[in-house]
Amino acid sequence: GIAMEHHFTLVHFSSPTWCRFCEHFIWGFGKQGKECTLCNYPVHIDCEPNVPNVCPGEAGHDLVPFKLRENEKQQIPRLTDGRVSLEDVNRELSLWNSFCGQKGADFETFTKFYGHMAEGSGNYGDLPVSVNDVQGLYRLFQSIDQRKEGFIQFMDYILFVAILKNPTPQELLRVSFTVMDQDGDGSITLEELIQALSGVNKFTNRSLQSTRTLAMDIFQQADINGDGRLTLNEILTASQADPTILSKFCL
Repeated sequence: GIAMEHHFTLVHFSSPTWCRFCEHFIWGFGKQGKECTLCNYPVHIDCEPNVPNVCPGEAGHDLVPFKLRENEKQQIPRLTDGRVSLEDVNRELSLWNSFCGQKGADFETFTKFYGHMAEGSGNYGDLPVSVNDVQGLYRLFQSIDQRKEGFIQFMDYILFVAILKNPTPQELLRVSFTVMDQDGDGSITLEELIQALSGVNKFTNRSLQSTRTLAMDIFQQADINGDGRLTLNEILTASQADPTILSKFCL
């Protein structure tokens, strides 16, 4: 569904308050800042136009915002090879705190958050899974949850954003493989590959027969041990001899 929008109004903060967007202290006298009347999201007057217009409503009252230390924030562009700027960090942190906060995102929260990403997908490039593919979303969630805790933390998420913005072929392969591996056994069958590639037919105008031919071609090149299943290592190995496999395989 369409996300609820913030309703900001000028307010006087009677106790020390930090801007949820830039994380700096809100100074001043009188009505020195703005606050959402629905979720109590406080911001500087100058920051308000930059806040993503996504409001969690009353659920936001119980969210404890996640805060990044300044040195952690400064390291993110380096950790993401420049794919996520400091401006991106502020915007993504604001979005994160609208849904997840300090506790992080379980799968249910992630699906809501991902739905918003899909509505504004121009900021993220092509998302690897449809919002209606619950099983695919769960496998994607598991791939982002690298510590296997059942929760995604902000740093997990920001590394995922870096991949979405400008993925290397290997990163895109790993995400695509995880989504295609329906039973999570570390390998994919020909039918799993055909089913996954069929899901993007509407974007490529590719017929079902062409999809099947493409999948069989990938298997012929990459199924090194001939067991009828592809592992991630097999695809990576085959792509060294033929780099076009990556573009054929990735969603």
